[in-house]
Amino acid sequence: MDYSSLIKSVSLLLGVIGGLFAIYKFYRRDEHFPRVQFDVEINFVGKEDDKHVVEIVASLDNKGVVPIKLTELEFSLRGLKSGEPLEEGDNKINKQLKLPHKIKDAPWIADMWEHTFVYPGVRTRYTHAAIVDDKYNYLLVRGLFIYESDEKFHTSAKLVKVPNQSIQ
Repeated sequence: MDYSSLIKSVSLLLGVIGGLFAIYKFYRRDEHFPRVQFDVEINFVGKEDDKHVVEIVASLDNKGVVPIKLTELEFSLRGLKSGEPLEEGDNKINKQLKLPHKIKDAPWIADMWEHTFVYPGVRTRYTHAAIVDDKYNYLLVRGLFIYESDEKFHTSAKLVKVPNQSIQ
């Protein structure tokens, strides 16, 4: 056996081992699975008469190596009015603070879009402008998005106190 065929055989073997290791690493580390940080927030923009103008924001930060394709990205805005008692909810909401009034349910993705993408290493913000009566003391926004590929989902929530004074 000459050295050139030995080198070719060793090179082929190392190439196969390297390929198998790459496949193992890809599945072992779940690199094909999306990694996303999902946050929601409410920004008070201004006040006119007895109404607040608010910006409801969804931030998606793709920390993975694969694009994230979303078919649904929506929120629910609930509130607790001034003077209402603070009550604990039932098991359906894990005995958290009960905010009984549904103010708005809406999508961040327009109906004319079939889906949206968030590419690896990119932070994308989606905004929705809304009006909230000043009769509310507390607001809770809950965001939800569903992955297109397997209908798994992520949620995020943010509770805020409505400011009493006019916003400049």
